[in-house]
Amino acid sequence: MTAKIELAKKLAKQIHKDQIRESGLDYFTHLENTAGLLQQIEAQSEDLFIATYLHHALDKDKYLEKKIYDQFGEKPVLIIKDYYQLSNSEMTNVDPSQVKTSLILKTYTELINLPETILIRLADKTDNIKSAHVLNRDRAEKIAMRALYLYSPLAKLLGLYPFVRILEDNAFKIIDPANYYWIINYVERELPNTSEIIKETSMFLKEILLENNINALIEYRKKHTYSIYKKTLRNDGNIFLFDIAALRILVKTVEECYETEDILKKLWDNIPEERDDYISNPKTSGYKGIHNTFLLDKKYPFEIQIKTNKMHEYNEYGQASHFLYKIGKSLRQKIEENSNWLREINYLENKEHIKVNHFSDKVYAFTPKGDIIELQKGSTPIDFAYKIHDNIGNSCVGSIVNGQIEPLNYELKTGDRVFIKTDKSKKKPSMDWLDFVATSNARCKIRQGLRKAGEVV
Repeated sequence: MTAKIELAKKLAKQIHKDQIRESGLDYFTHLENTAGLLQQIEAQSEDLFIATYLHHALDKDKYLEKKIYDQFGEKPVLIIKDYYQLSNSEMTNVDPSQVKTSLILKTYTELINLPETILIRLADKTDNIKSAHVLNRDRAEKIAMRALYLYSPLAKLLGLYPFVRILEDNAFKIIDPANYYWIINYVERELPNTSEIIKETSMFLKEILLENNINALIEYRKKHTYSIYKKTLRNDGNIFLFDIAALRILVKTVEECYETEDILKKLWDNIPEERDDYISNPKTSGYKGIHNTFLLDKKYPFEIQIKTNKMHEYNEYGQASHFLYKIGKSLRQKIEENSNWLREINYLENKEHIKVNHFSDKVYAFTPKGDIIELQKGSTPIDFAYKIHDNIGNSCVGSIVNGQIEPLNYELKTGDRVFIKTDKSKKKPSMDWLDFVATSNARCKIRQGLRKAGEVV
């Protein structure tokens, strides 16, 4: 911990002195917990940790910006301001369970200017969900839904699986406590019955692999509760051993990964449809490894994951911890420079293959009700109006953006909240709108409206 980080901690204690959060915990404890989560994913940036301890400072007093700048420089201030803007954006009013996953993730990432902001936000929300159960039911469920449908998918995208497990399990416990505790009790009941076979299998595999000159580390892990629950939905309510636990075999090289799998195939039958080769076809987050399910006997199909030590380290801590905190460029710049970084979301979630491609040319504005409207960059309130409904566009007489009256040729930005003023007596669009609208949809609707009114276009 550097001297500057210690100074940031001291300042945070002063800023949040005697301040208690909804959960009943004091604010500084939350900041310590958030920093601790970032340490777990091996983040090392001094500016990141300074901003982490001070990321709620502007909520307390917006005039603290100059003091923070004088003590810590420009970068922490930029991160804190970015976090403050995100926290106060229209995204706070969106119910992510009612919005398409790809759309909400695109909107969210477009609202963030600095990559460090994502890490702090996810660590903050991961700590929040651990104490959300003490809040009133409505508030707790709202936090849980956002954890499950916004922050967990975002953490998956970045490969931050330690955060994913905390977010999903704690949200699941709040949203569906009956199924949560049913699975907890089932796992507690079944795992002791299988511990001996797991132990014997691990010892047996260790010996077999050594005979083949492969010195492997063999580990056992229990899968997290929400992932087990999702498997039961796909298995008609049944839980199998390979749904609740897995063996992990860590070897030195990629060649040894495939050699190890071949050895296992000679020992046991496998379930072909459960096999995934993430070495040949890595996940978008960069996750690599071979997953296969073997029939140890008729009762115990068991998942075995085979990876190199380097793959395991990368998989556990994710791209963000090794790379994201080091870069100072904006997230959107990074998207433009590297087509494999945050340009595409590509993972299997409840049998829905979700992709987000090439979205840096889009803007995401909000209706007064908090609905997200996706538009082409350069779009205006007229484009926005026609995206909602033809009649809204045709009867548009003005626009209010973020509480301010703006001209109809105003160029919308991501995060803008747009209210379209209409006049029921106005039935047709204006010809001059064609000079500045950005979307083909609006242009087409304007021409249709003019032709219907008898005007030649």
